[in-house]
Amino acid sequence: MRYFIKALDTSGRVTLRRESVPAAVKKASELISDGCWNVEIETPGGVVYRPPEFERLRARVRGLFYLVRQTQTQLRYLRPTHDQLRRHYLLQGEN
Repeated sequence: MRYFIKALDTSGRVTLRRESVPAAVKKASELISDGCWNVEIETPGGVVYRPPEFERLRARVRGLFYLVRQTQTQLRYLRPTHDQLRRHYLLQGEN
């Protein structure tokens, strides 16, 4: 996924690209520290976050990762084991 960091500095408009939210937030914070203004992060979906919202963006991504991990764990428990599959096919062959 591509996150665009846009800002203004004394030479004009700066646009950078990062592949993850943590990297985008880090670079945006560095630009602010370097004296850039109008710093914003644009998500792949086109949503724009400004400095007060950076933490919300980071939390939102953490929440999505939690849901993915939780879903993967649930799927792991739903996935039949090799023995269960073998028993199933053996029983199917008897019918």
